[in-house]
Amino acid sequence: MWFCEDADHRFDLPDEEAGTCYTATTEVGCFIEVFLRIAGKGLDESEIRARKLATLSVTSEQQIVDLLSRANYGLRNSSPEILNEIDPPYPRSQPFAARIYTERLNGISWSSTRDPQNSINIAIFAQPGGADTAKIFDISDERDVPQGLMYQVAEEFHVPLKRSAREYPVP
Repeated sequence: MWFCEDADHRFDLPDEEAGTCYTATTEVGCFIEVFLRIAGKGLDESEIRARKLATLSVTSEQQIVDLLSRANYGLRNSSPEILNEIDPPYPRSQPFAARIYTERLNGISWSSTRDPQNSINIAIFAQPGGADTAKIFDISDERDVPQGLMYQVAEEFHVPLKRSAREYPVP
C-alpha cells in the first residue's frame, strides 16, 4: 500500500501528517491513476513490474465525499471543475482534499474521466505508509500487473512503453 505525501497528485494533502491512497474499481482505472500520473514521456516497464495490483476491501465504514452526486456541488467548495482537473497543477483539488481531511472525513470518490471502463476512483486519507494501512484495508489478492494491461493502456493513450537499459540483451 502506498499513501502519497509529496503533493504531486490530485488529492494529495499539503502537509506531511497524512497521505492519500488512490484506488479504483477497475484494473485499468488503477493503472491510469498510478502510472499515467507519473509517466512523463512514457511508461517505464521496470517501474510497473515493481508494483502490484491488489483487491482491497475496507475494514470499517469510511466517510467519503461523493463527487458523483450533484447534491454535493457547492458543499465544501466542491464543483464540477474539480472533476475536470486531471493534470497538475491542482489549484482546486488539493485545497478541496485538505478541507475534507480537516473535517475528519476519510476520502473522496469520483468518476474517472480517462478510464474507458468508467471506473469509480477513491482517494483515502491516512497516516502515510504507517500502521493505519492495516486498519483501513484488507488485502484479499495481490498480483503482478498483467503485461497485457500495460500494452492496452499504452495503446489506448498513445503512450510509449520504455524499458530500462538493464532489460535489453547485450550481444
